[in-house]
Amino acid sequence: MFDVLEHIEDEARALRMVSQKLRPGGRIVLSVPAYMWRWGDHDAVNQHFRRYTLRELRWKLQAANFTVERATYFNTFLFPPIAAVRLLARYGRRPDNEEGDFAHARNPSNPVLRSMFSAERVFLRYIDFPFGVSVFAAARKN
Repeated sequence: MFDVLEHIEDEARALRMVSQKLRPGGRIVLSVPAYMWRWGDHDAVNQHFRRYTLRELRWKLQAANFTVERATYFNTFLFPPIAAVRLLARYGRRPDNEEGDFAHARNPSNPVLRSMFSAERVFLRYIDFPFGVSVFAAARKN
């Protein structure tokens, strides 16, 4: 469920339904956007209901009868520039944007940003990041 849960109004019910469909020991893997303070036009355009913290996602998975096997933030290397853009937009440096973050999709810096994002996979094999743009979790049904 990569970038799915934030689109579901009653996410607790959705997680319980996934749990009911899985056999004992079955797994769920998901990613969600991090931090409600980063809420912006992009969330509204994409019809998100919420953003999450790592702790909150763990709790919601446990409440739905899952044991979290791995949970971490990711997209950490790009967190500072993404947070800066979001905060500048919030405080009036940029008008509301009906396209959300998609307005930046053809940015000439994308190859550099893609390389920075890709570099994280080496580190994520060994460590969990303490913050990031998104949250990843893998959990097993009890």
